[in-house]
Amino acid sequence: MESLNVSLGSELRLLLRCATTQIQDASIQEIEVLAGQNDLDWDYLIETAGNHGVLPLLYQSLSAVAPDVVPQQMLKQLRQFVQQIALKNTLFTRELLSILQLLETHGIRALPFKGPVLAVSAYGNLALRNFCDLDIWVEPHRVLDAIAILTTEAGYCSGRQWHFLDPAQEASFMNSWREYGLRKGIVPIDLHRNLTVEDFLSSALTFDLLWERREMITIAGQSVPSFSQADLLIYLCLHGSKECWRGLKWICDVAEWVQNSPQANWTEILMRSQVLRCERRLLLGLSLAHTFLGTPLPPLIEQKLAQDVIGQQLTHQCVQKLFDSNNRLGRRFTREKFWFHLRSVEHPQDRWDSLKEIRRHMRSKVIKVLPNTLDHEFLPLPRPFYFLYYFLRPVRLLTQTGKKALSLVF
Repeated sequence: MESLNVSLGSELRLLLRCATTQIQDASIQEIEVLAGQNDLDWDYLIETAGNHGVLPLLYQSLSAVAPDVVPQQMLKQLRQFVQQIALKNTLFTRELLSILQLLETHGIRALPFKGPVLAVSAYGNLALRNFCDLDIWVEPHRVLDAIAILTTEAGYCSGRQWHFLDPAQEASFMNSWREYGLRKGIVPIDLHRNLTVEDFLSSALTFDLLWERREMITIAGQSVPSFSQADLLIYLCLHGSKECWRGLKWICDVAEWVQNSPQANWTEILMRSQVLRCERRLLLGLSLAHTFLGTPLPPLIEQKLAQDVIGQQLTHQCVQKLFDSNNRLGRRFTREKFWFHLRSVEHPQDRWDSLKEIRRHMRSKVIKVLPNTLDHEFLPLPRPFYFLYYFLRPVRLLTQTGKKALSLVF
């Protein structure tokens, strides 16, 4: 097992002790001592907790364990942040329930995940898991129908429009995209055709499979379909691996699942992960929960972790990177991120399919050079001369950039 062998300051050690809904007795005194240090950088602590999505956990732990030790101004600031998060979560939850009802009315199967569903399933409280959008997995052949319904009946606007000059090209890209962003006011939603954008990371997890094993949970008095508990853990580890575990909140998700599932059948979970070709990513998530948060793991999992040398190396890499301000395992496609993903998959087919991720990245680059209706508005040309837009497009973009720069100056 990997030990936390990186040097962490008092602020990060305090954050790790507080990033849980179930503080162990052994951590209480340490929290009081760390929070009482005169030179503790509270601004850095709060900023880091915000960046890692764990402000609610930090506030709940400090207000429960050390309310008289924490500077009152900082406790007040934390309380205000958490109240804003709770208000936003409530608004987003209400919108999710409305969307699910609308899709059900039209006979469209939809599985919400992350967001409110995760907050209730893993944390038992909507206010304890910060989320910034709503993720909904729609049965793949009905995704475009769902977009049309939400834009015409629910007031959402589509953010995934390329405005190509060729309608057939527009339709082709629309049908091949794996995730679609929609927005209404402050509420953004992502409609998923696949569980993850990087398809090779979750190719064995099909919509029909997870729908068949779904469980119903209650959110704000309404029954909502959700992943089964075993599938939820597997997904959390897949998602964390997809994001290269660059956020503490994803590690907390796994830890909370383990803490709230004392009767988990680990033999069955391991067998399921092997069938779904994602055992290493499951073990990586569990290893990080143990390493950072002290989450106890059953002997069967510890034995598996000890046998996976590559998994141990990935754990070490994540330990070194989590609080590194120069962490390159971010949202954007990088060579380092690509190799991390490649090493996290075990099946030869998934390794081969990972090469498609390079093609997807290149396609996103190609989109930026394809002419669109804005180029046509800039200089209308008859269709036989559309090829000239490939040369005119850079001119328009440079002109647009220059106008923006002048507007900032004057």
